[in-house]
This record gives sequence, C-alpha cells and structure tokens, in this order.
Amino acid sequence: MIAAEGLTDFVLAGHSYGGMIITEIANRLGKAIRSLVYVDAFLPRAGEALWDIAAEPSRKHYIDAQRDMPGLVAPFPGSPSFLTRHPLLTLIEPVKMTGAEQAITRRTYIYATKDAPSVFTKFHERVKANPDWKVYSLATGHGVMVEKPEETAAILLEAAA
Repeated sequence: MIAAEGLTDFVLAGHSYGGMIITEIANRLGKAIRSLVYVDAFLPRAGEALWDIAAEPSRKHYIDAQRDMPGLVAPFPGSPSFLTRHPLLTLIEPVKMTGAEQAITRRTYIYATKDAPSVFTKFHERVKANPDWKVYSLATGHGVMVEKPEETAAILLEAAA
C-alpha cells in the first residue's frame, strides 16, 4: 500500500508483534518514513526473530499450537474472539538490517505499565535513556490504543508534527 500510494514522510506505528513489521519496513524504506512509533511492541535487533525475543511461555504456546494446526499459531487464551491464527514462520524469520533504518531519526516507544514487568519491559529499558528516542509510559494494559485512545492519539500526532 505504501508503494502503491506513493507515500512518503509518514508515521509508521506498530503494536505488539507489529514492532517486528515496522522494523522490517523501516529497513526497506528508510528516509521515506518520518517517524516510527512502537506501541508496547517488540523491538528487534539485527538477526533477531520474534522467537528469540519472546518470553518462554509464548514460545511454549507457539510449539503447543502446532498440535492443532501445523504452521499456524492460535491466539493466546483469553484473547478477543476476532483474533485469528498467526503463521508460525513469521515468528522464526530474523530481521535483516540494511542500514536504511538509520535515516529515521524520530523514534517513539510507548510502554504499558499496568502489566509490568512484561515481555516489553526489556525494550522499554533499552530505549528509555537513549536521547534519540521519545519514551512514554502509560498506566494501561497491553491494549494501549483501546484502553487509552486519547493519549495514544496525542502521541501519534506528536510523532507526526
């Protein structure tokens, strides 16, 4: 869609697993992106797959899910009913850094504190003292944009300014 629409100078946000996606897009599009916003999201380094940075209970869930439908991972117990199965291969494919992501100088991390510590705590810890990042902590669960829509929108608008 980004290429088809000829988009440039835009904010790219990702929630949870979406952090893996926006990192890959940043590696491909670099300077076309104005700002990256990780919303309580995975923040991979070069060569890391979600499998490498996920918590052990998550990895166990991914393996156990293969009994029911090989190649797909069911949503976690207690997840909203509209969620669907997730392709297993996307969890084990490592991020490839091209250097293009370095052109994106505006980076934001939104950390949900209600369930802390969480799998996302280590990413928050990594960037919170880095002057190249704007970091926000919101007193909410992992569904940041559902539980705190106004605050999330304000941060996204600031990332776009």
